[in-house]
Amino acid sequence: METQVFNSIRKGKVAKGSLVDRKSRFIALVKAVASPEEAKSFYEAISHDNLDARHVVYAWRILDDADAIHERSCDDGEPSQTAGLPVLEVLRGEGLVNVCVCVVRYFGGILLGPGGLKRAYAGCARDALKDAAEEGVLCVVQKQSIFCTSLSYKHMKTFEHLLKSCKGTIINRSYEDEIKLRCAVPSSNASSFNESFQDVFRREISLENEGSAYGEVHGES
Repeated sequence: METQVFNSIRKGKVAKGSLVDRKSRFIALVKAVASPEEAKSFYEAISHDNLDARHVVYAWRILDDADAIHERSCDDGEPSQTAGLPVLEVLRGEGLVNVCVCVVRYFGGILLGPGGLKRAYAGCARDALKDAAEEGVLCVVQKQSIFCTSLSYKHMKTFEHLLKSCKGTIINRSYEDEIKLRCAVPSSNASSFNESFQDVFRREISLENEGSAYGEVHGES
């Protein structure tokens, strides 16, 4: 079965968008999150930083290891389905997972009506995603198999070439008597990577598969 591919925001990055409609000011912030707890912490931090705001709306979509997408939104006192849901629909439309968007509204004294609210919240979220694209913080995530091994220094270049040919990335490495490596390979390439590794190193070097997880896809290792 073909590996599913999704869009997301790079870890540790925050994109920002803004919009003004009839004197109400909307500010959207979008960040990568890996769990509902991380989404909650992000929302609480944004709320704390904007205590004077009338509303702080959120929406998040999170992908678990069983390929199920969990999502939630909150209107924070706005009329039902006029704030959080329009933001969530933007995330759905862009195929984004493992992200949380918070939209802060500073009320300008003029009511926008249900339609106006939906357009404003969705438009502000789109502006944040536009910023993410312009700043290069949008990324692709897909299921990856995690491998670890220990290599002598003389084998490092061969290993890097092999890993790159399978579109894998090095997650971390430590230098001791040998180089200890932990890497990620797209799950669709995992069997090929394992077979090539055994052929190249003639089964003299062990390669351990630690399972799989969704992660960012990078251009090179």
